[in-house]
Amino acid sequence: MTLVQNSAASMAKTSSAPLGAFACRWPDMFLTRAMLADHDARRAGRMFVAGHAIGPLFGFAILIWLYSLDPGSGPHILVPMICMTGFWAFLPALRLTGRLKLLAVLSVQNLAFIVFYLSSCYGGISSPFLPWIVITPLFTFLYLGETPLLCWLTLGALVAEFGVFLTIGRFTGAAVHLPPERLASINVLLLFCAGAALAAHFAREIASKSDLEHEVERHLVTERALGEAKDAAEAASRAKTDFLASMSHELRTPLNAVIGFSEMMSSEAFGPIGHERYRGYAKDIHNSGSHLLAIINDILDVAKAESGNFELFEEVFDWRETISEAAMMLRPRINESGLTLEVELPPRTMRLRADRRRTKQVILNLIHNAVKFTPPGGRIRIRAACDWRSGLTVTVKDTGVGIAREDLKKVLQPFVQVGGTARHAQEGTGLGLPLVQAMMQRHGGRFELDSEPGRSTTARITFPPERLVRVDDMHGTAPPDRGPPVTLVTSRGDAGTGTATILVVDDDESQRALVARMLSRGGYRALTAAHGLDALKCARKHAVDVVVTDMLMPEMDGTELLRALQTERPSLPVIAVSGVEEWTEWLRIAEHLGAFASLRKPVFARQLLLVVEQALNRPAVSALA
Repeated sequence: MTLVQNSAASMAKTSSAPLGAFACRWPDMFLTRAMLADHDARRAGRMFVAGHAIGPLFGFAILIWLYSLDPGSGPHILVPMICMTGFWAFLPALRLTGRLKLLAVLSVQNLAFIVFYLSSCYGGISSPFLPWIVITPLFTFLYLGETPLLCWLTLGALVAEFGVFLTIGRFTGAAVHLPPERLASINVLLLFCAGAALAAHFAREIASKSDLEHEVERHLVTERALGEAKDAAEAASRAKTDFLASMSHELRTPLNAVIGFSEMMSSEAFGPIGHERYRGYAKDIHNSGSHLLAIINDILDVAKAESGNFELFEEVFDWRETISEAAMMLRPRINESGLTLEVELPPRTMRLRADRRRTKQVILNLIHNAVKFTPPGGRIRIRAACDWRSGLTVTVKDTGVGIAREDLKKVLQPFVQVGGTARHAQEGTGLGLPLVQAMMQRHGGRFELDSEPGRSTTARITFPPERLVRVDDMHGTAPPDRGPPVTLVTSRGDAGTGTATILVVDDDESQRALVARMLSRGGYRALTAAHGLDALKCARKHAVDVVVTDMLMPEMDGTELLRALQTERPSLPVIAVSGVEEWTEWLRIAEHLGAFASLRKPVFARQLLLVVEQALNRPAVSALA
């Protein structure tokens, strides 16, 4: 029984839905496209059409009843009959012109004329038709409520017309005289028609509100769907960021072994390799590993920039030296390509407060991009301008193939390359310029790119004035310049005597072997441990001078090992090594736990030996920000 009732209700609802929709929307056939596009205009237009389509029917009923009461009043009834029919003419007029306000004013005047005319013919001031004049202000505000001036002008015209009606009636009287008892019957019909007209308008208003509520409900459903989609996108972004952060360590650790071992092989650290080709192969492996590492770093940087997790490690440094270092790093490539490099730097007056490693990466990307798309015999010019009003501006201009104007925005999108030959397209991933833009935005600066196809390309970066620091204002309090791979945190112990013993802790066997061989090559005795527990046992058994430990390990990781060594061997210097993407966060952790220095994978022999030497021989230094 319940199933039958539900089915019947569902069928009734399904069948009534089209009728309800048609009842609400049939007036739309008389509205223009502009009115349908505007919610308020559509609402007012629907009410106007409904009132003018149904209202004349009530008027005709009144006139027919009046004719039955006074068959001889045909000429008097003909005029209001024509005016009543004129209401229907407003519907096609609205469709053709779309002038709702003008038609509303004319409609109100037409209704007022009918009321005054019938009142003057039947009863004068005591006519039962005269109270209908009260309805005209309702229609006035209903159609013209959004234009108060026009509304009050219409009401003023009605008052003036009422005064004229009173004046004429006083001197002429009613044209047709019917006994009051015969006019009384028409009062009932007039009241019924007035109530029906008002009910129809209020029903139309309720239907319009219902339509608005349905539209609001649809918007709320859409908003909820968009919110769910946004939450899903944010969750996906967080998952991607977490994945990249964890994978960065897993990628850098084997790459560190590839780069390190190939470097040792190409330098023949433990004797001749044998065949000459093997030395070349080792060099190729080293170059390919370094290139792959650079690509991984670029991809991770782009991912962090997109997720908003792009963190800066700021310091005050000499930007002139940074630009010179970047130019020197790429000078072999520039000479090999047959290009000329010109560097013009202003005098040393101000330093820059920024992320030094990122700044150097920006300059390298701009120079490398210029080298890649400049044919042999071309020229690359690096110029810099620095002042307190405009900040620091570095310009890299080449005489290369250029970029078409319509492609300038495309090259700022990740993994997009345009305007070069097939050989050039294979040399990069299309991440250089997008990274430059992301890094400059993170510094609060600007990146501008101009180009003349076939002639030149100009890349310009600008750091804001608030990032400049005058050398005279530093008073010797600024930290000394340093390279980005090595970050000194604290210093412990004095110079060692004899051959120092270095304990290498890492869960990756190849990584342990690589670091141990680097240290052996540097003249140190190397011990190895697979995790923190083995490292503690080894440190208790042997006279260890320095510990080099990875931060992410099973059993006992680097943080737990640092805490344990702080308790057992507080004077033992520890060098923390990490390959995670959030390296600065690990740097803070290592600093807090008392590590001497932090190295970021991949670790090169020269860097490792330098830090170990500093740990054994350098006096205490202040922490670097």
